Amino acid sequence: MDIALAKTKTNGGDEPDENGFTTIVTNGSPADPNGDAIKKNYELEFTDDNAFTFDGGGLIICFKSAGTYASDNTCTQVLMYGSSSDVSGYFVERFYSESDGNYPWGTTSTSHIGNFRLVTGTSNSGNEDQVTIPASDTNSHDFANAGAQVQFTTGNTNDLVIKIQKTDTIPSIVVPLPSSVENVSSRYWTVTVLFGTVDGTYDITLALPTQRTADRFMS
Repeated sequence: MDIALAKTKTNGGDEPDENGFTTIVTNGSPADPNGDAIKKNYELEFTDDNAFTFDGGGLIICFKSAGTYASDNTCTQVLMYGSSSDVSGYFVERFYSESDGNYPWGTTSTSHIGNFRLVTGTSNSGNEDQVTIPASDTNSHDFANAGAQVQFTTGNTNDLVIKIQKTDTIPSIVVPLPSSVENVSSRYWTVTVLFGTVDGTYDITLALPTQRTADRFMS
């Protein structure tokens, strides 16, 4: 499948701006090619192979069948969708069965607009990691570069995207140390929720630098 993005001329409009569409996925296959029937886990995940800069406003996502998918008629649709009347105000319309993929669109509808999730600015390198934790998930998730693990003991209601960064610089918010910890030297972790709201309970495990340093943490 090919996927392209475009910013609209006006927020709430459906016409691409002067830059037109940028193809971010070419002949791509989703992480789970067959999909599943689990709601809100966004398993049809694609990784972009081209950059797209978006500074807010209206966004158009265009999907074009490619490869064997173009002639696959065996799918069972499990569509999570919204409509233009949604209280969020985020959904405008959909267009489909396009002959040329150019504006003005042919067939449009203000209902059954497919839900989607964009994970932006991923930087799993250096001393930080960004991980998606699905709703109700209680598995342990490894933030290897940051030296941390997160496991929800009570699953979250909705999906989360969490970033953990390990740094030697004092962050803007510093949580007081537990009473049994004397010192963490110049090592800090910043946890940021990039998407979603945390309503579950969780454990965070941090990898301390060395055993010798860790001995000083004991009361």
